[in-house]
Amino acid sequence: MKTFSFTTFAAIAAFSASLALPAAARQPAPQQALQVHHYATVQQAHHRWRVGQRLPASYRKGTVNWRAHRLSRPPRGQRWVRLGRGYARITTNGIIRQLVGV
Repeated sequence: MKTFSFTTFAAIAAFSASLALPAAARQPAPQQALQVHHYATVQQAHHRWRVGQRLPASYRKGTVNWRAHRLSRPPRGQRWVRLGRGYARITTNGIIRQLVGV
């Protein structure tokens, strides 16, 4: 009969015990436990819009129902668009004519 040393027996016992545990209950390797991941959240900078500036095309999508939001009727060739928490009245080429609540 073959004799096993204590370290061999301990290694076999630890290996068989790790197979019996589910993957979630196993302890990570020490080098994995020391890794720390830092994730930075990227926020878009707040832009201060002013009358006379040109609004980019990506902001000009959609039209706001000016009556439902209690805004003044836009003149011909202008419309209201949502801009952050407020509204902007812009011309057909995107020039800001009025800002409300921005």
